[in-house]
Amino acid sequence: MSHYPAATVAPFSLLVPVFGLTSSAWVMDEPIHPWKIGAAALIIVGLCINLLATRLAARNYRK
Repeated sequence: MSHYPAATVAPFSLLVPVFGLTSSAWVMDEPIHPWKIGAAALIIVGLCINLLATRLAARNYRK
């Protein structure tokens, strides 16, 4: 937290359920249903959009 502001780190907390789903499938052999894969993909895509939009806005602001 001393290197990055909380607003930069907070979106990565959305990955906690994705890692929980993956680890439970890997460690406990829990089945991963297609809707769970879709939900995880939506979370990752949303996070990527958030990160890319923030970087593009910062780049355009500097110009």
